[in-house]
Amino acid sequence: MLKPLFFSVLLLASTQAHALIIQHTNTVFANMGLCVATFMLTSQDQEISNLSLTVEVQDAGGATLESRELTLDILGGSPVVESQDVILDSEEVCSDNIAFNITVASGTVDGQTVNLLDQITVMDFKPAPIHINKP
Repeated sequence: MLKPLFFSVLLLASTQAHALIIQHTNTVFANMGLCVATFMLTSQDQEISNLSLTVEVQDAGGATLESRELTLDILGGSPVVESQDVILDSEEVCSDNIAFNITVASGTVDGQTVNLLDQITVMDFKPAPIHINKP
């Protein structure tokens, strides 16, 4: 039985107040042993182009099961592209007790390539409980 995974990561793009937020919003069984983890990326302060995140899927012991690059051409700068989803599809995402480890995070801000990895702060996401009103 696949258990949903939820967590969020706050990535602060620099001390100059560019903020990038990544949130793992969903994991679903897609088909034939493949699962899809969806991540919502949000840039609150300014435009980040050529955004690239290398995300490892790790087992409970910290061993890397898979590594993928997630990319966006542009994020932020206007309400239209302030938040966007990226996906990681893999058999390994179906595994129990996995974690996601970001090993590379970079993008272009104001024409300069910025290493975003140095300012990563992790914040766990706690989903709201679901209640059923039974008569």
